[in-house]
Amino acid sequence: MLYKQPFVPYLNISLCLVLLFLALPTLLNRKEDIKVRVSFFLIYFAVIVTCLLNLLIFFKDNYKLTYFGYIFSFFSVLFGPLIYYYIKNLLGSRVSKGILLTLIPGFISVGYGVYLIFTSDKEQQRIFNAMLNKDHFFLRSIEFI
Repeated sequence: MLYKQPFVPYLNISLCLVLLFLALPTLLNRKEDIKVRVSFFLIYFAVIVTCLLNLLIFFKDNYKLTYFGYIFSFFSVLFGPLIYYYIKNLLGSRVSKGILLTLIPGFISVGYGVYLIFTSDKEQQRIFNAMLNKDHFFLRSIEFI
């Protein structure tokens, strides 16, 4: 159980702080277009949210917040599309409306999180244990996909 090592919270928190201090100056820089600044910030924000969720749910073994992890893993799923959006805007290209299709896995994750809100504690415990056995990745334990 490597995620239970004592250095894990320090590593996650320090990573969040470093990424925040990298992203904030870019967001506040007025020389770039606003779309480029926001998309760059959101790339780092997706990683920050993932690290904080890992601390909140896995490190504390808090199976009752499993639904919370699924709802906020929406940001983690958007990591690839955010990089695509950032590069397209940085190069000055138009982003097609097809990028909206990349939101589908995120909506599935949010929907499954809402479903878990209404499930029993026993079912949430079972899903939490399944996540622990599958490399701690939220979307691998979605069973209805």
